[in-house]
Amino acid sequence: LFLAAITQVLVPRYIGAMLDSLAKYAADTTDDDDKKDFNIWNVPGFVTNMKLLILCSILGGLFAGVRGSIFTLIGGRVNIRLRVILMDSLLSQDIGFFDITKTGDLSSRLSSDTTLVGDQVTLNVNVFLRSLVQALGVLIFMTILSWQLTLLAFISVPAITMLSRWYGNFIRSMTKLMQKKLADGNSISEAAMSSMPTVRALGAEKTEMDEFASKMDEYLSLKTRGAWAYLGYATAVTSLPQLVTAVVLFYGGLLVMSDDDPMTSGQLVSFLLYLSSL
Repeated sequence: LFLAAITQVLVPRYIGAMLDSLAKYAADTTDDDDKKDFNIWNVPGFVTNMKLLILCSILGGLFAGVRGSIFTLIGGRVNIRLRVILMDSLLSQDIGFFDITKTGDLSSRLSSDTTLVGDQVTLNVNVFLRSLVQALGVLIFMTILSWQLTLLAFISVPAITMLSRWYGNFIRSMTKLMQKKLADGNSISEAAMSSMPTVRALGAEKTEMDEFASKMDEYLSLKTRGAWAYLGYATAVTSLPQLVTAVVLFYGGLLVMSDDDPMTSGQLVSFLLYLSSL
């Protein structure tokens, strides 16, 4: 994970260095004959940075693949461990526990809930560690390139942080409720199917179906609320960084053209690439 983040952080740096070498060569070459005999392989620093870029790209992909494979294996082990622990706990319960607990609830916890918990834990750990290491590396390189642009780039962070916090809490509560509705639906369906002769004898098919459909409607209603919340959240967190990029590009252009605080065009491109990776 650490090596994948580092190699990916170095990619924008080498891209900017390649652009700077081309720009410097073009500025130093004023003779028309030299321009006609232009050979990109003779540009100082271009080939070296290109080789480093290719190396970082290959190693970054390799390390990312190893990281994903390890977390996939860990996810499977966590999933199995959760199921084994839960099954062991269920088998140790007294008979009264099974008299007051629906079979559908238990099967739902043992199947879908353990999978959901295991996948979310491993996914969140993977994303958190990867993002943390990569963000620290990106911030260091951004600050080295231009501390002014770095401060300007983070004007949207407080708003996005608050929105993400609210959306995370909302989705967490919605997920619990949706899992509860699915478990209720499973309980109804299993109870009906396990006592089908009684249901048929009493003519209760429509009653059972209506009760099951009501739970599914409640689940769909929660899904709809989550979709509307995602609409607002995605709109904000997608548009704000793009607006910040426009502001950074405008101010960065002023720095490139300024003699007091020189910044090369390649460095500006590298900064924008770093910004887009956050």
